[in-house]
Amino acid sequence: MTLQNASSAENRISKVWTIVVAAGESKRFGEDKQKLKIGKQTVLESSVSSATSVGSVVIVTQVGLVKEIEQFFSTNQNVQSVVPGGKTRTGSVLSGLSQVPKEAEIILVHDGARPLATQNLFKSVVEEIENGSKAVVPVVEVNDSLRNIAGYALNRSEVVAVQTPQGFEASVLRSAYLDEEEFTDDASKVENQGVRVEVIKGESNNLKITHPIDLLAVRQIIKEVEDID
Repeated sequence: MTLQNASSAENRISKVWTIVVAAGESKRFGEDKQKLKIGKQTVLESSVSSATSVGSVVIVTQVGLVKEIEQFFSTNQNVQSVVPGGKTRTGSVLSGLSQVPKEAEIILVHDGARPLATQNLFKSVVEEIENGSKAVVPVVEVNDSLRNIAGYALNRSEVVAVQTPQGFEASVLRSAYLDEEEFTDDASKVENQGVRVEVIKGESNNLKITHPIDLLAVRQIIKEVEDID
């Protein structure tokens, strides 16, 4: 569904669109984490807030939550659509892509469960695409020692942890999604098409809320930021 507001026509020709994917069932978390408060905002609200700083947004949510989420964001002029997700992540991103106009030049995909990604990170991803990259992901160093599943040690200096938002030249992402094969993230899907993925520095606070302890960590970070402000 497309949200109606006075600025809709202007926003729909924005060159940058972000698909915020929040259609998971939160099985590992135990309840719907998107609605939980972290500071003054909900998890989803915080994720969307940073995304709107660079352009228009499509929110992909659970089928039964579309109307509720649509109403919640009805006054946010940059949230253009709220749509139901698919049975898989690929299906959910495809659902979001269906709402991005053909005029869009850059498409970002962001996990709704990463509420602490800053506006600066979003802008950095967009700037990298504007400077000629086809696909960009933010990454952070891995602090733990690593071993593969066979038990052999890995050199952690040679690996990084991948975050979102991930950014793409619009035509590159659309082309990759002509193939419905599942990957763990969009950059991997694009890379499978032979496109080089560039990396930029991510943010240590850009945690993904998967388990209850992650929510506690995010709330503590928010509290420290609000205390400073």
